[in-house]
Amino acid sequence: MDDLKLTAYHEAGHIVASILMGKPATSATIVPNGEYSGLTKGKGFFEEGFDIESFTLYNIDHYQALKKHIIVNLAGEVATSIISKKRDSHGSLGDWQNTVDWVQHFVFSEHLIDAIANEAEFYLQEIFRYLPVKKLINSYARKLLSKKELNSEEIVQIFENSVCYAFLEPLIC
Repeated sequence: MDDLKLTAYHEAGHIVASILMGKPATSATIVPNGEYSGLTKGKGFFEEGFDIESFTLYNIDHYQALKKHIIVNLAGEVATSIISKKRDSHGSLGDWQNTVDWVQHFVFSEHLIDAIANEAEFYLQEIFRYLPVKKLINSYARKLLSKKELNSEEIVQIFENSVCYAFLEPLIC
């Protein structure tokens, strides 16, 4: 699989995970910018004005937001590994490093970071193997390969026109 196609599937993984976590991506591109071969942007899982100093894993809302953030960050690698049958290395190292850097602000145990990341990866591997979700990932990847960029309206429209919408819309976090 060529690099552009891997990048499209990688970004499609981020898009689908962001939808599943209840905060659809606002844009995605597979146009390299020097630093990234592709990029998916979103609103994030912590409300604006969130006070980092008040974060605690004992607050269930904070913990859930942290898990959702990790799931979306790791989704690119999982999507490409399922499609290509091997680990994605070109975009995932940056995603993993961003996740670790961000999470270290809140969690001071590497074992806990690894445990949360492993749980997130297991969740993604299970949900991405579900045929309608695989088809949705394929839809986003194909659209990225043809257009190179997607905006928020296109991201939502592809989801709403997919088989997944009927099954997943009521279950979205």
